[in-house]
Amino acid sequence: MRKKTRMQSLVVGLSSLLYFLPVRTSLRSDAWWIHTVGSILYSIIALASTLADGGFADPPWTTGSHHYAVLSGRLQILDRWTATAGLVYIISMSVWPLVSIQETFVHGVITFAVLFFLHRARHTHVDDTWQWVFWQSLWHLASSVAIASLLPGCGGLYCVLQPAACK
Repeated sequence: MRKKTRMQSLVVGLSSLLYFLPVRTSLRSDAWWIHTVGSILYSIIALASTLADGGFADPPWTTGSHHYAVLSGRLQILDRWTATAGLVYIISMSVWPLVSIQETFVHGVITFAVLFFLHRARHTHVDDTWQWVFWQSLWHLASSVAIASLLPGCGGLYCVLQPAACK
């Protein structure tokens, strides 16, 4: 398992707060399910990601206490499950009702581009923590901007792809 320094934990923790961008976007929606479910879900994702990646459960200044290890493991699980729920939510809200091949292509390109950053973060060497910090922070930035842009009825790229729905 990676042992992050305080600075590395701070950088990744701050990048995790970018998941509040979709919360702001969700709150602008007129659709109640996007407004309510989206804002609650992405608030939980932002908090879980910040706690899990920001070093709050496994602070770099501890000496490996059992309690911190248990808390860190639980927060990592919470982070993964909430992130998966967020992915399912954004796919069901923005990709499922696609109406054109152009829209399908754009969503696919954005999804694969964002998942590339996640792939790079997951496959960095355990000893190179700064490389992991870089790719994990880039993943947080790209995924939060993509989610905020693709939520239906909220502006951003969605309104470019479906201008009639955003009037």
